[in-house]
Amino acid sequence: MPLDRWDILGLVAIPLFIVLGQSFGLAFLVFLLLALRWGKRLYKTHPNWGKLYFLLFALGFASWLGFSFWLINGVYQPLDQNFSPQYILVLGAGVREDGQPKNQLRYRLEKTYELAQIYPQAKLILSGGQGPDEPLSEAQAMQNYLVQKGLAQKRILQEDQSTSTQENLDFSAQKYPQLKTAPSIIISSDYHLKRARFLAQKKGFQNIKAQAAPTPFLWLLNQLPREYLAFLKDFLFSL
Repeated sequence: MPLDRWDILGLVAIPLFIVLGQSFGLAFLVFLLLALRWGKRLYKTHPNWGKLYFLLFALGFASWLGFSFWLINGVYQPLDQNFSPQYILVLGAGVREDGQPKNQLRYRLEKTYELAQIYPQAKLILSGGQGPDEPLSEAQAMQNYLVQKGLAQKRILQEDQSTSTQENLDFSAQKYPQLKTAPSIIISSDYHLKRARFLAQKKGFQNIKAQAAPTPFLWLLNQLPREYLAFLKDFLFSL
């Protein structure tokens, strides 16, 4: 089945959308359209193989839909009234060129501020290193934001070397060992929360609760394909 110009344009567009625009949702849509074109062409020349192709395509797409529903279902759960955390661990996300948190991170910080008011005894552990396109570490950007909102700096601890969810957890636990056993809360975006909790449990965090920050619908659609692959990777290869 030779490639035509639309196949080539689509295959070139997919990595460009991901690398340059961080648009995983758009790249996923292009991939689906290409896959349907290939299946249609295969069915015309080899009907039996085409039927098998569409069966596998339908199963794969259904698994992604099911996973996406599971991923965001039930993440907004209230904490037990008797729960008294010693730490609130906040997972980092992107920082703008001016040093301000990107929207994804800002939503996490708004949730952090809300919980910090409810649990004034809890220390905040802000976890996130500095990416190549970021002017400062995510941890420092988070601290600046929360201090500007009125939280006391003495409540805030930083882990500013991590570049992934696994490193967020590993480096935070290495720097603050009591985090693994003390009653704690982990905060991340709703679509990311189950993977973060899965990794935390796998890494031996014994008494940690998860709290979700909301994600706008269009951004959620963009993140679900990426999270599908990331969860699969962490499930298979995390230590």
